[in-house]
Amino acid sequence: MDQGRVVSALALLSKINKAGYKAVICGGYPVSVAKVNSFLDRVGGISGDNEHPNDTGHAQLAAAFQDVVTVQRATWAPVKATDLKKNAVQSTTTGGYNPVQWNTIVSDDDALFATATPTRLTARRACTLQVQGYLNFASNATGIREVAIAKNGGGPKLIATAPALSGDATVVQFWDKVVMANGDYIEINAVQSSGGALNLGVDSFVSATIVR
Repeated sequence: MDQGRVVSALALLSKINKAGYKAVICGGYPVSVAKVNSFLDRVGGISGDNEHPNDTGHAQLAAAFQDVVTVQRATWAPVKATDLKKNAVQSTTTGGYNPVQWNTIVSDDDALFATATPTRLTARRACTLQVQGYLNFASNATGIREVAIAKNGGGPKLIATAPALSGDATVVQFWDKVVMANGDYIEINAVQSSGGALNLGVDSFVSATIVR
């Protein structure tokens, strides 16, 4: 372990601990306040001072810091998500809100999706959902392409827009966070103003993650 990074990490952990945060990130893994306190206790008596330890102190710092990160690596679980895509085109009407029908489950770790209601992502508990993805509209140079999100069948909220392309598909990326109660559901709506019916392509995708 790089000695300079260990010393910098010690200073950072000290500041974060004093600020009262619940967790910090070390090496890409969350470390709880209890781990921070344990780390600070272990390095309190290191040879030399905390900002400029001697060679023995560097080794002690490295051992203590590596122990914190190693424990977290052994217990940290991967992020859960519900990932859905389309395996068939869907015709959309011009000027209206068209709930996207998802028909291929890539993953559904939090059971947000049911094939009986293919347009919905339904919360099984109170939470905050982070929703992101993209819609693939067929080539057509007229109008604009938009993505809107609707909660519990209410008025859709516009979350992304893009000009139409000619000669290639128009891909519109979207991202949003939605506060959900148990049983609430959201729908992703495709919106287009081509002047006629327009297909939504099979490359369309959505990913929903419970972040709180």
